[in-house]
Order: sequence, then structure tokens, then C-alpha cells
Amino acid sequence: TIEGAYTRSKSTLLRAQDYTGSLFEVAVGAELTLGQNLVIDGNNNWTFDIVLYSAALELGLNADDDDAFVFSADNSPVGKADMILNKGKLTVSCRVQNSLIPAGHLIGAYSNSVTVLENAEIIHCANKTNGVIYSASIGGQTAQQLIINDGTLIHGNYGGRNGGLFHAQATNNTVVMNGGEIFDN
Repeated sequence: TIEGAYTRSKSTLLRAQDYTGSLFEVAVGAELTLGQNLVIDGNNNWTFDIVLYSAALELGLNADDDDAFVFSADNSPVGKADMILNKGKLTVSCRVQNSLIPAGHLIGAYSNSVTVLENAEIIHCANKTNGVIYSASIGGQTAQQLIINDGTLIHGNYGGRNGGLFHAQATNNTVVMNGGEIFDN
């Protein structure tokens, strides 16, 4: 849990094989900047067999994306919580890769939080529900904001059953795209 201003760069954070919880939590009123020389690696080199999944859909079968995920044989970690819980201000300017969180998100946004993607690269991340990259809570009177700025690349990701990279669950949540590229997801 980060409770004040904090900046970290020039390192790789690799999820341990036996760890499935959140990697960061930004508390209400706190700020966290994940700098450009940082790599956050979920340590799961999953693949998705789109041919298998599409064939089941074409046959009219009740295709389940669980059957189409292929995991590596090395006991890669599967997250069970949002990778980053943001209740404050989060700036992501690093590379985030190789994450599989079946029912969570890379960034879970709560409590009037602001998330800024600035020169970030998000690649090879997946979940099986919705909002693989970002999900803003319903949260009653709170309003979460996601801002995507120039230099951000979001590609090679998979969002499951409800699809989508971003999920803003209430009318007071906003996603603003000032620049960047989103492709091949």
C-alpha cells in the first residue's frame, strides 16, 4: 500500500509463481508513478487458441473461453485480484505484460481515482470477464477517470466474455483518449 508520493523506475517486477494477489494498491489521496524504465511482468505466457474457440462457435456449441486458453507447463501464476488497486492518482508510463487475471483487471479504479496512461505499453494481458486493462467501480457517488495520452500502446490483449479493454460501470466514470494507439486486441 502506497500512502504518499512515490516514484520507481529502472527495474523489472516479476510476479512470483505462488503469488496471486494485487501487486500495488494506491490509497485515497496517494500518488504512484510507474516510470518508463520499469517493466511489470505478470509472469504468465498464456496463449489463446482462437481457431478452437471459433470452430466451437461456428458449430453452435456453447463455447467457453476457458477451453481455448493454453497455459505454459511451468505453473505460471494466475492472478485472483486486480493487479493494481487505484483509489488515488496513478500514472503508468511503463511496460505491463504477460498477465492473466480471470476475474480481475490490470487496474481496478475506485474512490474518485484518476489513472493516467502516458507512454505506457500494455501487451499480452488477459481476463475472462470484461475490462481487461481497466475497470471503474459502480461506486455510488464516486467518479473514476482514465486518461490515455500520446505514446501509449495497447496491443495483443484479450478481454473475455463481455469483451472490451475498458469497463466504466457508471455514468459518472470517464475514459478520455488524447492520443496513443490501441490495436490487435
